[in-house]
Amino acid sequence: MRILASSIFALALLLFVSHRANAQMFEPGETGSQKIGTNCVVYHLRKDKISNDSDIGLQCQSKKGWPATSHDVPFIVLPMMSALYNAERAYCGSPGCSAPNKDVRLVLIGDPLPNLSITSSKAKAGEDTDSVTILITTTLIDFVLRTGHLVLNDLLEDAELAPQGFNAFLNNQRSLGGKSCSLPVQWNNLSVSKKINEDTIFRIAMTSFQILFAHEFAHLLSNQTCGYKKDPKLSSDANTLGLEKACDHMAFTVLAKQNMAMPLFFTAALVAWENYIILKRPQLIKDFPGGELKFREAFPSLQFRERAGSSVSEWEQSCKQNPNVPMCNVWQDAVRYARKLIASAPPAACVP
Repeated sequence: MRILASSIFALALLLFVSHRANAQMFEPGETGSQKIGTNCVVYHLRKDKISNDSDIGLQCQSKKGWPATSHDVPFIVLPMMSALYNAERAYCGSPGCSAPNKDVRLVLIGDPLPNLSITSSKAKAGEDTDSVTILITTTLIDFVLRTGHLVLNDLLEDAELAPQGFNAFLNNQRSLGGKSCSLPVQWNNLSVSKKINEDTIFRIAMTSFQILFAHEFAHLLSNQTCGYKKDPKLSSDANTLGLEKACDHMAFTVLAKQNMAMPLFFTAALVAWENYIILKRPQLIKDFPGGELKFREAFPSLQFRERAGSSVSEWEQSCKQNPNVPMCNVWQDAVRYARKLIASAPPAACVP
């Protein structure tokens, strides 16, 4: 596994590439942020189209949330914005190409739910432009950063790092099952190992962010369908899972053409995400506006392990057909490791 870890370090440098934005879009690091409400930070990414943000105000007043300013720092925002631009470029050639003549907003929300969404809205009274909004919670950002770091710790096979590895993290999640729901909601990063520098951690995380953002652009550019047709014989949950997997497929396909589809760390993030929702579901439903019905409407399918398994299978098939590209370096070992993560036992729910 140490060979796999060394290869992953080198691979991260190849998979996470950053190109200059076009003239209409701010470069990562050029745009300033704006605090909205009690728990949001907003970045307007297009230079010549800026809406007044009135439509996102209610989402930024959550009593269960916290200020997103803790994540409004260059070492998080710059690579994340680059990953966003890379994902969009994979679809249509340049940053901003999916939303011409629209305000494009990246919104960080301090919220206990790991979540990501993209919406398109028409200008309302008092606004002069349509908008596309990419919303990501600080909890999801923490999950992506933390799980990437934890997996790297395990791949190094160092006994000193094992307590800070992903397997130990999964064991800890399982140990919380069946206990009080007053468990952590903010999964902050661990101190950086001497064997792993911060640049590597953020590059690894961005391989996951590129897939997550590409999934959201698939929703946007396909009128939310990703080519999936609902089957009336299936349950609502099954149809929603089918839709999400179709969007994952679109994301993988476009990223693979750019040699940017390596879902190893994405898999770890999804496994941790599903475990967290299983643990917290009773409390999340209890606290969610509108109760269980509204919660299930907002989150109809939470089968992240199954989605991860489909992405890993696509990676495997792609690398069997074209093994000599960077994203397929040591793919056999990486696929085996990813499948072990997916097969790991989930925790029991907490007790509210």
